[in-house]
Amino acid sequence: MSRAAADPRQAYLGADYTVRTDPPFTLRIGEPSAALIRLYARLGCERCVYLTACNPRSRLLRPAANRRRMRALAAALAQRGWNPIAGEGRDPSGRWPAEPSLLVPGMDIPEALALARRFGQNAFAAAGSEGIPELVWSPRSGLSAPARHVRPPG
Repeated sequence: MSRAAADPRQAYLGADYTVRTDPPFTLRIGEPSAALIRLYARLGCERCVYLTACNPRSRLLRPAANRRRMRALAAALAQRGWNPIAGEGRDPSGRWPAEPSLLVPGMDIPEALALARRFGQNAFAAAGSEGIPELVWSPRSGLSAPARHVRPPG
């Protein structure tokens, strides 16, 4: 399939980024997450990234293709010694299908950016010690956006 998202920038900013911990929680761009801070304390880290390999460059792929891509991302992370936590990026409006994703505690932005480029992603979410997710755009995404973007308040 080759249908592209109408406005990927707004889709990324408005998405819900769920993390399947016990209990699960949801990250939103620009909103502080107490659950993420608690996860950091439990794991002994101060940053994370939230990655997917699905639907590169916002082109819808068949579910089987996305599953293969996610297995490849999981293998790349395991090869580098990372222990990701399963998640799912969701469009609250339901216009875009949910995308399996991985929260990677401790990973820095440069390493995540290399993986995002490798898997054809326009952007990914990242959060530092304050637990506020922001978007980090891939310079090769073709989208006119700053390198980082936090959803404006309000």
